[in-house]
Amino acid sequence: MTYLILTLLIICGIMLRIIHLNQGLWIDEILTLIDFVRLPFSDIVSSYTSNNNHVLFSALAHLSTRLFGEHAWSLRLPSVLSGVLSIPVLYMLGRSVTDKCESLLAAALLTFSYHHIWFSQNARGYSLLLFWASVGTYFFLVGIKEGRLKAWIYYSMATAFGIYSHLNMVFLLIGHVIIYLGLILWDPQRCAVDGKRKLTPMIGFLLTGCLTFMLYLPMIGGMFKFYFGGSEHVGTKMATPLWSLFEAIRSMEKGMNLGWVGVGVALVVFVSGFVSYWREKRLVLVLFFLPPLLTVLATILLKSSIFPRFFFFTFGFMLLIFVRGVMRIGSFLDRAVAPKSDERRFYSRTGVILVSVAILLSASSLKWLYAFPKQDFEGALLYVERNYTEGDPILVTGPAAVVYKRYYQKEWISVKSVRDIEYSRRKGHSTWLVYTLPRFLEAAHPDVMVSIKRDFKTVKIFRGTLGGGDVIVTRADPS
Repeated sequence: MTYLILTLLIICGIMLRIIHLNQGLWIDEILTLIDFVRLPFSDIVSSYTSNNNHVLFSALAHLSTRLFGEHAWSLRLPSVLSGVLSIPVLYMLGRSVTDKCESLLAAALLTFSYHHIWFSQNARGYSLLLFWASVGTYFFLVGIKEGRLKAWIYYSMATAFGIYSHLNMVFLLIGHVIIYLGLILWDPQRCAVDGKRKLTPMIGFLLTGCLTFMLYLPMIGGMFKFYFGGSEHVGTKMATPLWSLFEAIRSMEKGMNLGWVGVGVALVVFVSGFVSYWREKRLVLVLFFLPPLLTVLATILLKSSIFPRFFFFTFGFMLLIFVRGVMRIGSFLDRAVAPKSDERRFYSRTGVILVSVAILLSASSLKWLYAFPKQDFEGALLYVERNYTEGDPILVTGPAAVVYKRYYQKEWISVKSVRDIEYSRRKGHSTWLVYTLPRFLEAAHPDVMVSIKRDFKTVKIFRGTLGGGDVIVTRADPS
């Protein structure tokens, strides 16, 4: 029965992740395509010009677009496959920390999750990162429990491929090393077989380091130049830990279809699950939370940018804690209603009902996911070309300039200052200006945003599912 349910979940996962898979690309996908995926395969795996290159994803997407042609769906195919595979992997991980019922419910919740489907249709390395993080964590737990070298070899492969997908996986590895050293100091019995200390984890960690070094060796020079060259990005000032926290909460509200009330309820449930794991399996809790905490700490120390998507690799962990919280609340309600009843029978029944409600609510939010592309650059392009008059200058600024100039190959005028805008305006003609991500545009070119608010009127907003990613078309009257 378990395998039948998992098979049905995988089928549902595939269907939900191919709906509108060919919708227009958003800016990070476009940059991934033109900067990395279109390169020769040898250049993808040997050059490092930006941390936007999620190398394993870029390589797989290159193969996919070569095999099926360059389409949005073929570019996103590696993310779709890793997203679907994450469903049974989460069940496997769940079985190593909790019972079969909670593991299946967590896998079901992942299947119908707004956020997981969004990232599974995102041509970036985050879905791959989630998959490898879940696999690596599973084999870490198996390796600690059984001490077999085979488990640690699998662990090293999964973790190395995860780091090759996204460098944030390094924090998962560091967290695992810290946890193992902590077990040696505070719980040596867990790290022993027949009274002898298990050294196989150290072999696994060293093998992970060797595999990772071999994968990145062709581009090691470019990595040193990028990370120690003193370059700074505007996102460093805007994408702060506090902003990232509020953006994550806003994203939760969007994916629950219950507004801020749903966010509050979810937080209460999550705390309940946290407390339950703290009382019963603190190792699991540390295993789930130490890597993201290390990510935040490193970001603060390095004064780097941070986005909520950097923590997407913990999504499966958080679902397991959430499901545990729901089950514990269900058990409490049953004892309150029928204190003399069989607790275990009602625990499972009520918990399943409550999680099923959460799954239905999550599934109901998918209508918003499918209603809009991540960023509707194409819709804005068609609108402007249908409505502008011959001779009207069409301006583009900020991140949108990269998209329309490099991807759509439009001869629109890229502006970076008020002087550029004033110079481009023509007497007797209306002036069009297209932009997106106003928060980041204002940080990079504040005078441009002042001019937009003062001189231009918004004529059309093209909605997108990316937070703050609406594409905005404005027009100024003839000067």
